[in-house]
Amino acid sequence: MQSLAIISLQKNYIKASILMKIMLFNLAFTLLTTVFSANIIANEKYIFQKVLQLFRQFITPLITLPVLLLGYKSISMVIVTTSVNVAIIITNIIFCYRKLGFKFNFKRLETKLVKRMLVFSSYVFMDLIVTQINWSVDKYILGRMIGTTSVAVYSIAGDLNRIYISMSTAILQYSTTNT
Repeated sequence: MQSLAIISLQKNYIKASILMKIMLFNLAFTLLTTVFSANIIANEKYIFQKVLQLFRQFITPLITLPVLLLGYKSISMVIVTTSVNVAIIITNIIFCYRKLGFKFNFKRLETKLVKRMLVFSSYVFMDLIVTQINWSVDKYILGRMIGTTSVAVYSIAGDLNRIYISMSTAILQYSTTNT
């Protein structure tokens, strides 16, 4: 009986390590490419960004739900989320280069400014980690107490909630700017 519990723990550990690797890739890729979404916002292309955000909010649960209903579990959910995120980021990169003429220039790099940016960014990075932990505690507890399937269902419900909030915010912003 005890060996079954150990095997179950080992399977959960392997699954958790796979999930962490995929989510770490997602986080690293997102952090490294935020310069492109910042450039789009700096060039005041808000509609393009909002359309991409709404697309992400709609397409992620629309793909995730059938995948879960087909019997795939939490790893597939994270893969779908990461794939949609990578597609959005690639769209941002293409938009920046083709439509905005974005170019990197490292010739006149001010080292003092870079050091100050790194210090500031380290505090922002720590805040991101703490925020991510804070928003993931409920999923962690749910996963430890009930299982990964319940976390997947709970996450889809959270996605649906975010879609509702995004839609109401977009409608509110549109109606207030056109009055």
